[in-house]
Amino acid sequence: MILFNMLISMCRTEGGIPPLVHLLEFADTKVQRAAAGALRTLAFKNDENKNQVSGLLLTDGDLDKF
Repeated sequence: MILFNMLISMCRTEGGIPPLVHLLEFADTKVQRAAAGALRTLAFKNDENKNQVSGLLLTDGDLDKF
């Protein structure tokens, strides 16, 4: 479990969250679902990741499109 938590945090520190947020606007709904699932996993029980995801959603524009 410790390794899993380290990998989840590493995704944030290495810049993996912004590309996933960007994929939420992709035309293919399968890609959107996969990105949303990955973001959910990264944000689950990880406040730093959760804050980055929500911050990106709020600063990248209108939440109504999601």
